[in-house]
Amino acid sequence: MPELQKAFSKQALQPIFTQIEAVRVANPPPRALPKKSERELKADELSSCFSELHVSLSRCLSWLRQPSAETFSNFQLDAAEKDQAKALAISKRFSERLMTRLLDETHPEAGILFLGFTGTGKTHLAKAILTDLAARKAPGFFIPAGEYFDLYTPAYAAKLDQPLWKIRQWLTSTSCLVIDLANDEVGTSAWTDARKDRLQQIIDLRTANRLPTIVTTNLAQADFDAAGAERIASRFNQVLYPVKCTWSDFRKRSALKNLKPEEVF
Repeated sequence: MPELQKAFSKQALQPIFTQIEAVRVANPPPRALPKKSERELKADELSSCFSELHVSLSRCLSWLRQPSAETFSNFQLDAAEKDQAKALAISKRFSERLMTRLLDETHPEAGILFLGFTGTGKTHLAKAILTDLAARKAPGFFIPAGEYFDLYTPAYAAKLDQPLWKIRQWLTSTSCLVIDLANDEVGTSAWTDARKDRLQQIIDLRTANRLPTIVTTNLAQADFDAAGAERIASRFNQVLYPVKCTWSDFRKRSALKNLKPEEVF
């Protein structure tokens, strides 16, 4: 009995206690992560939702290339064009503050209408917004107007692996939808009543969901009036902030004809 008491005495067990303490110091328990606020949890939920929608749309409409090369940094900015610098600043602010506007519910449905001449970089700015939103974990989706209209044709819809109603639901729920009217080759001359209704509908549904839309177009108010699309133009005025792109055509500025032969070949 005395031997047992001696074996378990404080003095005898001290080396063991020392070893345990050394191991504990060398391997501290992981720090508990700070608890996220309700706002941060909501932001995570939105990001997760937008990411899932982007994957679904990209898989279903896989032939539509989504922006990645177009960024704010490689936008061709002419220092002499103040309106161009303003358009770039608006685009950056839109992207930087989109999630904040959604969380605060301060005009979250407000989008942008890029309108103006060909070659001014309207579509580049719209795509750059999507590239930046993807980096901020709030990816949107890009669709040319012609492709959007084609979704409603029976031959086209038959090739889709998802029903049209679901694709439309995804398009109305993505963080930011860019509709490119600027490269719609048919223009307003072939805008049937059905096309006008479908364009109006997608804008209205996204507005009801309090999500922004961006539209790029070469058309003027007179073009919409001539096509009998005054109602669409009126809706654009209500929910899209106009950014007029009236500076010179960058394609003309960078045309090969402006270079010497030895600079080209």
